[in-house]
Amino acid sequence: MIKLKHILITLLLTLFFPLTASAGEAFDISNFDTNITIHENGILTVVETIDVDFLYERHGIFRDIQTVGITVDVLSVTDENDKNRKYEEIGFNEGLRLKIGHPDKYVDGRQIYKITYTVRKAIRSFPEYNELYWNATGNAWPVKIHQASTTVKLPSSVKTDMEVITKCYTGAVSSTDQDCQSQYDSNSKTVTFNSTSSLPEYSGMTILVGIPPDTLIQPTILEIKSMPSKANVKINEKEYCATPCSLDMLSKGKHEVSVDKFGYKSPEPRTVLLANGKTTIESFDLKKHYWLDLLWFLIISVVALISFEPIITFWRKGRDPKGKGSIMPIYEPPDNLSPAEMGTL
Repeated sequence: MIKLKHILITLLLTLFFPLTASAGEAFDISNFDTNITIHENGILTVVETIDVDFLYERHGIFRDIQTVGITVDVLSVTDENDKNRKYEEIGFNEGLRLKIGHPDKYVDGRQIYKITYTVRKAIRSFPEYNELYWNATGNAWPVKIHQASTTVKLPSSVKTDMEVITKCYTGAVSSTDQDCQSQYDSNSKTVTFNSTSSLPEYSGMTILVGIPPDTLIQPTILEIKSMPSKANVKINEKEYCATPCSLDMLSKGKHEVSVDKFGYKSPEPRTVLLANGKTTIESFDLKKHYWLDLLWFLIISVVALISFEPIITFWRKGRDPKGKGSIMPIYEPPDNLSPAEMGTL
């Protein structure tokens, strides 16, 4: 009876705990800390430190970052000791998903994930101020975030006597709840935000920082097009992108721009003058080399020969040879042959 009781208890525990772990997604986020540096050119450097407690073994976590209207470049994903963690970038719902973890290894207990990336086009300009409106944690987490904090370092162009606007919001998407507090230190030019309560599943913290206009250098934008497209773009002899592309990280002044594409004659490089706050568009026409058509003709001919080779071989050697008609047996001796001759044969 006692043995049967133990078996029933073990069975109930086996059934109960997987359901509990599944409902809690197998981990909690004890702290989500974000450090944002606003550079004078409006580019952000973001460092997220996510403190995760795994209830049982998992490969890792997903981090979803919305990228609508902005450009995000991931620089690194490490642990608390700056040791690289394996990750993969995946396009996801008009955003970027980071799949962090090794497919052949498991982690459990406390794990710290440090994600560093840059953001372009995140600063919105208004007549009264420049605004950073940033969802610091994201709202895609299926688990509770016990504590969230964000630190924003303002550019040196913001003077200590300038007014800085700070606000923060918590909750699901479009929520106006403000279970958070902010503080601005004019001496260090730093704004800090902290949640005042835990963030439930699929909730996050969004911060707003407004700084006076003309404190940021408006970016120079260079748009490069070519006919045909997919030409490699080099600026000052450094390869950047493939056409069509738009670059907003170049400094003002003169830059040498060139494009090249296999099978096409490269046009002469151009010297382009860029100015802050202005968009410059450059278009290139590439002329095809005569041998490119010949190369395509040879490739198509080889592919055609390889494809039709079995048919040609069968036509030449695979068919049965022509016969000599039906063979009819003759039961009588041929004419003009004597019995002696037949016997000899």
